[in-house]
Amino acid sequence: MDYRIMGVFLDVLTLAFVFFPIVIGIHKGFLRRLLSIAVLVVSSGVGYFASDALTPSLYDEYIHNEVYNVCLQKAQEYDPVRLSAETLKKYGIDVEEQQIRDVILRSADAVEYAETLARQMALDETQLNKFTAELSSQLLESAPETVQAAVPNIVNDAVNGNISTSEAFQLVRSAAQSPETAAYYAEQELIRPLVTGVLRSVLFAVTTLVVRLIAGIIIAVIMGAAGGSSTTDRVLGGLIGLLQSGLEIGVLVAIIHIAEKFSSGQFDAHNLGSVIFLPIYGFFFN
Repeated sequence: MDYRIMGVFLDVLTLAFVFFPIVIGIHKGFLRRLLSIAVLVVSSGVGYFASDALTPSLYDEYIHNEVYNVCLQKAQEYDPVRLSAETLKKYGIDVEEQQIRDVILRSADAVEYAETLARQMALDETQLNKFTAELSSQLLESAPETVQAAVPNIVNDAVNGNISTSEAFQLVRSAAQSPETAAYYAEQELIRPLVTGVLRSVLFAVTTLVVRLIAGIIIAVIMGAAGGSSTTDRVLGGLIGLLQSGLEIGVLVAIIHIAEKFSSGQFDAHNLGSVIFLPIYGFFFN
């Protein structure tokens, strides 16, 4: 999903939530708008609790295995020990793989790893700096590919560029232990929070919409015989519609915030590029 398209969509949706409830409130009258707000509040509550309860089981049942298998396949193709050995060969140095693996597992980050390895190989200062920059860049650029390849297409763009260097090096360390360890880390710590965050938002939106549609039909049937509305009732309906506009936008803000909150930092709503929605969102969540 392109962030720009999503930003435009949210702007259009925000404008719709501002004007439509007011127009409909004027047309339908006070009582129907009041009932509509009650339905909105109830459906939002149902949507929140339903999404919270269903998301873990849906992910584990339908997404987990597929994501893990892709991670495992990519992790088997990505060998930081071999990559390090090949880089050292450019400097005329052959090192046992176990020695490289031990240095990776003891290091806190990619720079420390590269510097430690370079010093053990007695590289001079110029070689050390060049080797450190080259190896660190190779490791940190390659590691996120495992994550990006395994993320479902609907949220694939959201993960690009959002994996920190510490997370990338943790993938390196995991891959140095085994492909299975790397796949487990990528799936559990990086991909699962992102996908479940988006899934919660989708379930919240869908559940809320379904409950509102069902309740709306029931209200329409019950109120169908009530007849027309007076002028005062229409004015009050418009005011209630204005209140509903605020609540609708609040629900939209909540949906985006749920995705951001449960993604553990992998999804950043402030990257949406929205003109209208983003300032409103930023008012509540800087």
